[in-house]
Amino acid sequence: MDEFHELLKTVCKRPGMYVEQWNFDRVALFLKGCDLAWDHLKPGEKNTGFNGFRQWVAVRLDSCVRTDWSAIIANEDVGPDKIAALVQLYGEFVKDRQSRGLDSIRADFERLSNAVWAGERKRTCFCERRIDSELQEADPED
Repeated sequence: MDEFHELLKTVCKRPGMYVEQWNFDRVALFLKGCDLAWDHLKPGEKNTGFNGFRQWVAVRLDSCVRTDWSAIIANEDVGPDKIAALVQLYGEFVKDRQSRGLDSIRADFERLSNAVWAGERKRTCFCERRIDSELQEADPED
Protein backbone atom coordinates (compact mmCIF):
# COMPACT_ATOMS: atom_id res chain seq x y z
CA MET A 1 0.00 0.00 0.00
CA ASP A 2 0.99 3.61 -0.61
CA GLU A 3 2.98 4.97 2.37
CA PHE A 4 1.32 8.38 2.18
CA HIS A 5 -2.08 6.69 2.21
CA GLU A 6 -1.09 4.93 5.44
CA LEU A 7 0.00 8.25 6.94
CA LEU A 8 -3.27 9.90 5.91
CA LYS A 9 -5.32 7.09 7.47
CA THR A 10 -3.29 7.25 10.69
CA VAL A 11 -3.68 11.02 11.04
CA CYS A 12 -7.40 10.89 10.23
CA LYS A 13 -8.03 8.05 12.68
CA ARG A 14 -6.58 10.02 15.61
CA PRO A 15 -6.37 13.66 14.49
CA GLY A 16 -6.00 14.97 18.04
CA MET A 17 -2.58 13.35 18.22
CA TYR A 18 -1.37 15.54 15.36
CA VAL A 19 -3.49 18.68 15.39
CA GLU A 20 -4.55 20.71 18.43
CA GLN A 21 -8.25 21.63 18.46
CA TRP A 22 -8.76 19.60 15.34
CA ASN A 23 -11.36 20.01 12.65
CA PHE A 24 -11.38 19.15 8.96
CA ASP A 25 -9.62 22.35 7.86
CA ARG A 26 -6.78 21.90 10.35
CA VAL A 27 -6.33 18.21 9.53
CA ALA A 28 -6.30 19.05 5.81
CA LEU A 29 -3.69 21.76 6.40
CA PHE A 30 -1.53 19.35 8.41
CA LEU A 31 -1.78 16.75 5.64
CA LYS A 32 -0.88 19.34 3.00
CA GLY A 33 2.26 20.07 5.01
CA CYS A 34 3.02 16.35 5.17
CA ASP A 35 2.56 16.15 1.40
CA LEU A 36 4.97 19.03 0.88
CA ALA A 37 7.55 17.36 3.12
CA TRP A 38 6.96 14.05 1.31
CA ASP A 39 7.81 15.74 -2.00
CA HIS A 40 11.13 16.88 -0.55
CA LEU A 41 11.92 13.55 1.10
CA LYS A 42 11.04 11.47 -1.96
CA PRO A 43 11.76 13.64 -4.99
CA GLY A 44 10.81 12.20 -8.33
CA GLU A 45 7.99 9.99 -7.04
CA LYS A 46 4.92 10.96 -9.02
CA ASN A 47 2.40 8.42 -7.75
CA THR A 48 2.35 9.47 -4.15
CA GLY A 49 0.85 12.10 -1.88
CA PHE A 50 -1.81 14.43 -3.19
CA ASN A 51 -0.34 14.51 -6.71
CA GLY A 52 -3.44 14.49 -8.93
CA PHE A 53 -5.91 14.37 -6.02
CA ARG A 54 -7.35 17.85 -6.60
CA GLN A 55 -8.09 17.00 -10.22
CA TRP A 56 -9.48 13.59 -9.36
CA VAL A 57 -11.76 14.82 -6.57
CA ALA A 58 -13.09 17.67 -8.75
CA VAL A 59 -14.09 15.16 -11.43
CA ARG A 60 -15.32 12.52 -8.96
CA LEU A 61 -17.64 15.01 -7.23
CA ASP A 62 -18.35 17.04 -10.39
CA SER A 63 -17.15 20.03 -8.44
CA CYS A 64 -15.11 23.20 -8.61
CA VAL A 65 -12.14 23.34 -10.96
CA ARG A 66 -10.86 26.58 -9.42
CA THR A 67 -9.98 25.52 -5.90
CA ASP A 68 -8.09 22.88 -3.95
CA TRP A 69 -9.20 19.45 -2.77
CA SER A 70 -9.89 20.49 0.82
CA ALA A 71 -12.29 23.26 -0.23
CA ILE A 72 -14.08 20.82 -2.54
CA ILE A 73 -14.55 18.26 0.24
CA ALA A 74 -15.53 20.95 2.75
CA ASN A 75 -18.21 22.40 0.44
CA GLU A 76 -19.64 19.38 -1.33
CA ASP A 77 -22.19 16.94 0.05
CA VAL A 78 -19.88 14.13 1.13
CA GLY A 79 -21.63 13.50 4.44
CA PRO A 80 -21.31 15.05 7.87
CA ASP A 81 -17.86 13.64 8.65
CA LYS A 82 -15.49 15.37 6.22
CA ILE A 83 -12.44 13.61 7.66
CA ALA A 84 -13.99 10.18 7.05
CA ALA A 85 -14.96 11.35 3.56
CA LEU A 86 -11.34 12.36 2.93
CA VAL A 87 -10.13 8.88 3.91
CA GLN A 88 -12.70 7.22 1.64
CA LEU A 89 -12.09 9.53 -1.32
CA TYR A 90 -8.31 9.31 -1.01
CA GLY A 91 -8.53 5.50 -0.92
CA GLU A 92 -10.58 5.52 -4.12
CA PHE A 93 -8.12 7.96 -5.67
CA VAL A 94 -5.09 5.78 -4.86
CA LYS A 95 -6.74 2.79 -6.54
CA ASP A 96 -7.70 4.87 -9.57
CA ARG A 97 -4.25 6.46 -9.83
CA GLN A 98 -2.64 3.01 -9.71
CA SER A 99 -4.96 1.52 -12.31
CA ARG A 100 -5.40 4.41 -14.77
CA GLY A 101 -2.43 6.69 -14.05
CA LEU A 102 -2.07 10.42 -13.56
CA ASP A 103 -2.29 11.25 -17.27
CA SER A 104 -5.78 9.76 -17.49
CA ILE A 105 -6.90 11.56 -14.32
CA ARG A 106 -5.57 14.86 -15.63
CA ALA A 107 -7.29 14.30 -19.00
CA ASP A 108 -10.63 13.82 -17.20
CA PHE A 109 -10.02 17.04 -15.27
CA GLU A 110 -9.18 18.91 -18.46
CA ARG A 111 -12.48 17.78 -20.01
CA LEU A 112 -14.36 19.00 -16.92
CA SER A 113 -12.47 22.31 -16.95
CA ASN A 114 -13.19 22.84 -20.64
CA ALA A 115 -16.89 22.20 -20.04
CA VAL A 116 -16.90 24.72 -17.19
CA TRP A 117 -15.16 27.44 -19.18
CA ALA A 118 -17.39 26.79 -22.23
CA GLY A 119 -20.53 27.09 -20.08
CA GLU A 120 -21.54 23.51 -20.91
CA ARG A 121 -21.74 22.26 -17.36
CA LYS A 122 -25.19 21.60 -15.98
CA ARG A 123 -24.49 22.51 -12.35
CA THR A 124 -23.12 25.60 -10.66
CA CYS A 125 -20.15 25.03 -8.43
CA PHE A 126 -20.02 26.18 -4.82
CA CYS A 127 -17.52 28.97 -5.50
CA GLU A 128 -19.86 30.50 -8.10
CA ARG A 129 -22.81 30.30 -5.70
CA ARG A 130 -20.71 32.01 -2.99
CA ILE A 131 -19.70 34.83 -5.36
CA ASP A 132 -23.32 35.31 -6.46
CA SER A 133 -24.54 35.53 -2.85
CA GLU A 134 -21.75 37.97 -1.93
CA LEU A 135 -22.67 40.18 -4.90
CA GLN A 136 -26.35 40.14 -3.87
CA GLU A 137 -25.45 41.09 -0.30
CA ALA A 138 -23.26 43.96 -1.56
CA ASP A 139 -26.02 45.33 -3.80
CA PRO A 140 -29.42 44.52 -2.22
CA GLU A 141 -31.33 46.67 -4.77
CA ASP A 142 -30.83 44.07 -7.55
